[in-house]
Amino acid sequence: MQLSYELKTLRLLHPFILSDSRIETKDVIIIRIEHEGTAGIGESSPSRYYGEPPESVLECLGKAAVLLKRFKDPSAIDDIMQWLLQHFPENNSARSGIDIALHDWLGKKLQMPLYKCFRLDKAKTPLTSFTIGIDELNVIEKKIHEAESYPILKIKLGVGDLDYEIIKSIRKVTDKTLRVDVNEGWNKEEAALKIDWLAREEVELIEQPLPKENYDDMIWLKQRSVLPLFADESVKTNEDISGLRECFHGINIKLDKCGGLREAMRMIKTARKHELKVMLGCMIQTAIGTTAAAHISPMADFADLDGHLLLTDQSFKGMEIKNGKIILNDKYGIGILK
Repeated sequence: MQLSYELKTLRLLHPFILSDSRIETKDVIIIRIEHEGTAGIGESSPSRYYGEPPESVLECLGKAAVLLKRFKDPSAIDDIMQWLLQHFPENNSARSGIDIALHDWLGKKLQMPLYKCFRLDKAKTPLTSFTIGIDELNVIEKKIHEAESYPILKIKLGVGDLDYEIIKSIRKVTDKTLRVDVNEGWNKEEAALKIDWLAREEVELIEQPLPKENYDDMIWLKQRSVLPLFADESVKTNEDISGLRECFHGINIKLDKCGGLREAMRMIKTARKHELKVMLGCMIQTAIGTTAAAHISPMADFADLDGHLLLTDQSFKGMEIKNGKIILNDKYGIGILK
């Protein structure tokens, strides 16, 4: 089993502005696993916020490429991923990229699309939201028009009184379903006031309103919130879920946060046990990563799998999105074409 990888710098169509950052390019690592004439492809889209810059992914993959030669069968995914977890516990995004490549290899070897390997119904994929980053109001309106074919918009907020102006500006041009992502940008009193107002503006849900360490404040906020609250930065892996039921109504699962498809599916099952809704999200990344996540999206309540749509580089082709609906193809594995 041979592992190879390459760093790829992606450029965004628009600068991606959050409450605490601005992104114009994103480094991802494309991963390939080859064995017996079959090649699987995966992607790592690491985040410095989670303590995993691209440099650490490259270092991890360099070591893993040597150590993985001990495994003779890439289909032993559980054993391989458990072994990688033991050796690289802090490299969730790197492990996720390997996990995706292994699953792609397995689907190709079995001559099945990945959703069939998981016995899922591709007709049950949800609609995905399309993300609108923070920007000048006239630019936001331009982005809204560019996203005409997407019925659900995810709006980034967390910039004080400008939050009100952003939503007012959007509501002047569209009555589409809106979801709001604050990326930890509010305090609890601000959140309480804004959530009441956003409910009147017919917003569907709020993602990560408070800093992840504000556990007690999140309990307080959930008790009085009229809108569903979803954890993003507050949840990475399966181990985080049990403590979140008092704070949130749902969680946002991302492959790069949790370590791959196997862990994501475990998280979905655990979330159900704790009566939490599930959103399946993504990083800014190519269609490799978003399409891999899309194969398990029939298990989720909500999807935010638009990371590849925000890029100028569309060299990888995978799932389609028609009027917001995720459409999986029937190519073997995750179904990536280049």
